[in-house]
Amino acid sequence: MTTISNGVRSSLPRISYVKAIDIYLVTCFVFVFAALLEYAAVNYTYWGKRAKKKRQAKGEAGKAKSAKGETRASN
Repeated sequence: MTTISNGVRSSLPRISYVKAIDIYLVTCFVFVFAALLEYAAVNYTYWGKRAKKKRQAKGEAGKAKSAKGETRASN
């Protein structure tokens, strides 16, 4: 993206104000970065919920085993 930006700027005349191509390229950078953040957020929430469910299932299994052990001990 930086190479594209530099190549385009070198082929256009030098002016002091913002060109439409500058706005377009900045918008492209923003969308690419936003997609990366979205991927990270979705990945974090997905794997976080999955790990939480796994911990809860493991905890419930441990409680069930301890409950079984208590019933056997009382017999």
